[in-house]
Amino acid sequence: MAHRLLRDAEADGWKRSDFPIISESCLGDSPYVQMARAGIDYESSYGKVRANDTILKLQRTTPYYKRNRAHVCSFYIRGQCECPYRHEMPETGELSQQNIKDCYYGLATIRDNSEW
Repeated sequence: MAHRLLRDAEADGWKRSDFPIISESCLGDSPYVQMARAGIDYESSYGKVRANDTILKLQRTTPYYKRNRAHVCSFYIRGQCECPYRHEMPETGELSQQNIKDCYYGLATIRDNSEW
């Protein structure tokens, strides 16, 4: 049935006689210009749909911060890393209270801003 609807534009219902009549002088004489009915009903008579219980059970209630962690340097794992980035955060000290923007642990982060 679907293949018949795709072949026959009249059977599909998108081109009907209940459209307003427009002359060829308005649209031009091009056979490719036609009016089409959208066929979308934006108003629902049923109201708002209730949420699915299964989806509510599977829904994450807290953010998943492990997703945002940086990847481990593969050279560091092999013991050949020479990059200027630190591969683990210190747990104590002044560097442990840094933000996400402070990803480079060079001398600039240890010094005060007045020394720059």
